[in-house]
Amino acid sequence: DRFQWRRGGNSNDNSILLNVDVAMVNDITISLNEDTGEVGCDFATQRSGPDGRNGRCPWASLTRDFAVAFRNNNDLWLDKFEKVMTKMLNHGYDSSKECTTPPCFFASSFIQPSKTPSENPSTSLLPSKTLSDPPSGSPSISSEPTHKYLPSSLPSAIPSSGPTASLLPSMNPSKSHSPTADLSIVMANARKDIGDLISNNIRLAPKFVRLGFHDCVGGCDGCVNMENTDNAGLEIPIAALSHIVDKYDVLSRADIWALSALVGSEMTQLNDGNRKLFPMNWIGRTTCDGPPDKGPHRILPSPDLDTMGLTHFFFQEFGFNAEETVAIMGAHTIGVLKRENSGFDGPGGWTPDNFVLDNGYYNGLTNQGWKQKSIRNDDLPGIPDRFQWRRGGNKKDNSILLNIDVAIVNDISNGLNKNTGEVGCDFATQKNHPDGRNGRCPWASLTRDFAVAFRNDNDLWLDKFEKVMLKMINHGYDDSEVCLSPPCKFTIPREETVTPSKSPSSRPSSFPSATSSPSKTLSDMPSETPSHTSKPTTEHLPSKLPSISPSTLLKSESPTFDIGAVVSTVRSEIADLISSDIRLAPKFVRLGFHDCVGGCDGCVNMANPDNAGLEIPISALDPIVEKHPTLSRADIWALSAFVGAEVTQSNRFNRRSFSMDWIGRITCDEAATAGPLRSLPSPDLDTAELTHFFSREFGFDAEQTVAIMGAHTIGTLRRENSGFNGPGGWTPGKCLIYCSVLGIGLNIV
Repeated sequence: DRFQWRRGGNSNDNSILLNVDVAMVNDITISLNEDTGEVGCDFATQRSGPDGRNGRCPWASLTRDFAVAFRNNNDLWLDKFEKVMTKMLNHGYDSSKECTTPPCFFASSFIQPSKTPSENPSTSLLPSKTLSDPPSGSPSISSEPTHKYLPSSLPSAIPSSGPTASLLPSMNPSKSHSPTADLSIVMANARKDIGDLISNNIRLAPKFVRLGFHDCVGGCDGCVNMENTDNAGLEIPIAALSHIVDKYDVLSRADIWALSALVGSEMTQLNDGNRKLFPMNWIGRTTCDGPPDKGPHRILPSPDLDTMGLTHFFFQEFGFNAEETVAIMGAHTIGVLKRENSGFDGPGGWTPDNFVLDNGYYNGLTNQGWKQKSIRNDDLPGIPDRFQWRRGGNKKDNSILLNIDVAIVNDISNGLNKNTGEVGCDFATQKNHPDGRNGRCPWASLTRDFAVAFRNDNDLWLDKFEKVMLKMINHGYDDSEVCLSPPCKFTIPREETVTPSKSPSSRPSSFPSATSSPSKTLSDMPSETPSHTSKPTTEHLPSKLPSISPSTLLKSESPTFDIGAVVSTVRSEIADLISSDIRLAPKFVRLGFHDCVGGCDGCVNMANPDNAGLEIPISALDPIVEKHPTLSRADIWALSAFVGAEVTQSNRFNRRSFSMDWIGRITCDEAATAGPLRSLPSPDLDTAELTHFFSREFGFDAEQTVAIMGAHTIGTLRRENSGFNGPGGWTPGKCLIYCSVLGIGLNIV
């Protein structure tokens, strides 16, 4: 039996903490029952006194200030976390010499230790009371559900280095010249011409919105690849806009496509006095060199994503938080789905009024019942059979939902067949209990409240939708300067960008699809045709840090081949695995930690219950280990931890790269799952024991210990593995674990 900490008074938040987490901010030493894990004092937040009065635990003076500092500064934490990860994954090897041309072989490496419990600090080793600290399972990515995220000018979410640095279109990062024409007149005329097209054919409005989304995944550049089945149907809006593109040569094609998405959103609202305007204050997007239908490949999200996959895609691609992701999905209020394009049969679209942009999409998600229905597509070559959701008990309503829509309000992750799209639980409405009883899907606690809020307030949704649309159509450009007299020219595209191909090999490791087959993917934005796609890969190799070196050393040989190309290829293949299943990312981080306790040697002991669940990442990496014998299994496991940490960051300009500059770790003689016993920290350590373990094992000081514990930001806990019931993980989303352990009341259960 276990004791864990749950959020006090918040039934919608299923995040948990363990005693070892709480110990970073609360001193639980005196009141901790080491046999059961029960703590006799109440959690003390920043509002509580530090002296432990009124039944509160005293504050943990050794470590709490570091948690506060990391809570207040994400960049500070990422810098520290990258360094301690490198230190941990070099544990047991000599990286003291400077590596000027990575990757370098360790100058020397040590003979593997026995890794018996006697070599580690005196922590609890009972299988019933131990747990590996780094995360496992599936991360939950988002941010706090507040409405204070309503900026007026939103920058692009492009990192300064790493895999997504090659994400943008082919832009010249030089100053844009101010045009000689009166831009405001040009913009007004172009807007009117686009509006005239929509007035003559309202079906163009959602097509323009969809075109804007497809173009801006990867950076808005006025190009899509019509050979990609995801883009079926986009030839219609492209052709409709072509004469406007030719007419206004002072605007780029990318500008006009972006403008059409805004006009399409604006004109489909009801003219009821509170119609929302969608202005485009920034122009100067750079059009790609090729024709509009010959753009490079872009990865779009699958129609069968669950809640985590959905939020992760938009977080990675555009830097959207959970609220913004739910808001952009409201574009499904307009548009329809054609079976001949996507395999989904949705002539009635997502809502009964499918050419009116309002909050009706959220009303359908939260108020009505839905039943899943199979769609046979044997008569359509290359298009798979599908599962979609129809309104239950209402034969007159031919609206549909896809799994990716249902995932906003229902947690379908456990019941989802990723190969077919069939969901094994029934749709749960607000009338059903959120815990998934009686065959119902549990509620999606990460996103459902936003859908309810938007259902209840159309103006609230339109305000948020307008802002995320602007953020989306500025993706890849620098709009950080204040624009006082719109329209303004972008001064430069993001300075840190490089010219990309937008091929799968240069795409970010987002989480677009659960399969590489075009049979199971779909673009998110509304249209007459959702779509199919494949998964991306990534390439990245940045910088290094040294580590602790044991005394017994062996010289390693320098390779005679280009090891850098091998490391880059392996990194890309690991990123592919994560792109197919984002839940592997925290599993890889956890595997790296378990392997490096005692020295990184590519072996764990699966007879040790601490290691329950590690068979999944080991099995996933086995083909890569066999394929690349020039790298040791220990090297590949370490690299997977780096990649897992890197790709679960948001796709922002200050994204950290987690490089592995040193290779040459020695794999043990045993099988991967038959390593010697390693002692891992108990989940019930107090502050002194927590810092002692990491000091003794890795040489970490208190700040570094608090930093490595931030790995708990990603991952979940499975009761069948550890006895802890944490399907929601340690955090509700993008908020670091330091937000969870500070300023929020917790109850032990």
